[in-house]
Amino acid sequence: MISEIENKILELLAIFAEKPLPEGLGYKFKTFESYPDNWEAYFNSTTKVMEFPAAWVTFGGATTIAATSFSTTFDARFGLMLAAKNLRNQGDARGGDLTGKVGVYQMVEDAIALLNGNDLQLDISALEVLSVQFVKMEALRKRGVVAMAIQLKTEITMAVKNQDPNALGDFNTMFNSWAPQQSEHLINQNIELNGDDS
Repeated sequence: MISEIENKILELLAIFAEKPLPEGLGYKFKTFESYPDNWEAYFNSTTKVMEFPAAWVTFGGATTIAATSFSTTFDARFGLMLAAKNLRNQGDARGGDLTGKVGVYQMVEDAIALLNGNDLQLDISALEVLSVQFVKMEALRKRGVVAMAIQLKTEITMAVKNQDPNALGDFNTMFNSWAPQQSEHLINQNIELNGDDS
């Protein structure tokens, strides 16, 4: 389910990026990836080719909010990072420029409009935007990249495996172990039960 949610978030952005205005976003993402393990190493890499606009998504963890014998409901968090680059200056990378190059502010507004209140057609509660903030990193600044992170929340209910009473099968055999009085020897018995007996 976690991978499905990550993929659906990126898929939704990609679908609308392919559509022209006014139905679509009017721009296309050139990078869609999961979060790298090490951001500094990722952006400092001299061999990594990165194109913008870009989007990265990751699972941010979960906490249990309800549990029964058969299911557990989690408060799950996801992070979506959006980034834009403009060779002119960081102001244009934030707000876009006169040539129509998208800025990160517009990307954030579009992502919120698409994702907030959307269940992604999955068995989860509708996504809720919790926060939006700048991502400050020296490696980004050196590349002329401006990035912002959106924190998303949803609730996921997962079934507890092997808790179906019917999955245990019929109770047909009982093992009994006992010792007669004044005896140190155990008597072990397998007792076959007849379901028709009362």
